[in-house]
Amino acid sequence: MSSSLITTLPTCALKCFISAIQNSTCSLNDIECACGNAALAQQATVCIRSGVCTIREQLTAKNITSVSCGIEPATTYAYIPITLTFIALAAVTGGVRLLSRLAFGLQLWWDDWMSFTALAACIGYTATMVACKSKGFGMDIWAVSFDEIPFLLRVNYVMNVLYVFTRMLIRITIVLFYMRIFQFDSAKRVMRIAMAVAIIVSLPAIFGSMFLCTPISYYWMRWDGGAEGHCVDSRSYIWSIWLILIVSDLFIMGAPLPFVVRLQLSWRRKLLISIMFCTGLVVVAITGYKLKHIEEFIGKTNPTYDVVPMAVWAAVELDLGVICACMPSMPVLFYGMRERVKGTKRTSLVTPKYPGSGSASRYAMISGNKSSDKGLKSMSSLNEPQPAHFEPENGQIALVTVVQQDRETYVKEDDIPLDDRNPDFVRPRRTNFESRAWS
Repeated sequence: MSSSLITTLPTCALKCFISAIQNSTCSLNDIECACGNAALAQQATVCIRSGVCTIREQLTAKNITSVSCGIEPATTYAYIPITLTFIALAAVTGGVRLLSRLAFGLQLWWDDWMSFTALAACIGYTATMVACKSKGFGMDIWAVSFDEIPFLLRVNYVMNVLYVFTRMLIRITIVLFYMRIFQFDSAKRVMRIAMAVAIIVSLPAIFGSMFLCTPISYYWMRWDGGAEGHCVDSRSYIWSIWLILIVSDLFIMGAPLPFVVRLQLSWRRKLLISIMFCTGLVVVAITGYKLKHIEEFIGKTNPTYDVVPMAVWAAVELDLGVICACMPSMPVLFYGMRERVKGTKRTSLVTPKYPGSGSASRYAMISGNKSSDKGLKSMSSLNEPQPAHFEPENGQIALVTVVQQDRETYVKEDDIPLDDRNPDFVRPRRTNFESRAWS
């Protein structure tokens, strides 16, 4: 063994290496033999981790011997292009959602604000992962500076809390979209229950992640065994909270299905609903897939490296959740752009309100109540526009697009899937402006 190793290795580790070399065919001065002898390295490692050395001494010994033997630390930086790709897709869909509102003068509603907040949190989550690469995130802990380890563990704590908070915002966004669309009593009750489930289930997860350890700082100060405190059993907590979250996600995603299957929709809207629902199922599937890796993640002694796969899957799950929540708003912009490309006369959308919910970003609702006033109700005035309201039978969808053109306001007939056999139905006058939007 070289003099440099003798002088730099911690005393406890040096004793273990000398003992391991004496039990092998290598001599004390043959470093090349010692580095190539797997049995010697294993014996020395078991000795060092048996409790004779502190965590800091173990990491120091691992660093010195690895550098002496030319062993590079394991790194995993593939998460950078993956997370940047998905956050870019989420940002594009969020930008399209905002642009579709601004381009046609549509007012933002609560689901819009929630989705933008969730997108901002996703950007913060991804930016944190990428920025921490220079600090050692994704690298073997023995190659990370002792001063950086508490910082990285503190960042991991913040990311865990941000994850459960952001996923709650995404679920609330989706439920708010349901509430904006489904306007009959039976659906309203189900959506209120879904909203309660999204909040009630998520809040314990948020506070549980925040107060996993007592004191809170013990979460990132316990790594070297020098801090005092305690934490709840991580395995039991993660299994229980994630199983509850998965069950609640399935309920939230399935809540509108009984009402959607009864609707008479065009194939385009059916395709949009199917894509949105499938994306939501992928989000739930990712959460379930992470359960497979719980045992691999818990109890690891290399947190700066082992935490990366879970963090990547969490980022992908959140980004897909934002994409799923923004999907219904994308056709609004695309259809409007298509009409302008065709050279149609410029029109301005009137921003209406749907009953009982204040300003909506889009007047699109499903009504199941029969009304004696069947057909289209006329608008009161152009100064105070009111949505033309039709309450169809059999739970049909009424997607009403109101436009102002040549000082008169019409309703696009193709946006109202009515039954032509209805004797009380009066077909509205067709306009030159075509706006087909599912949102």
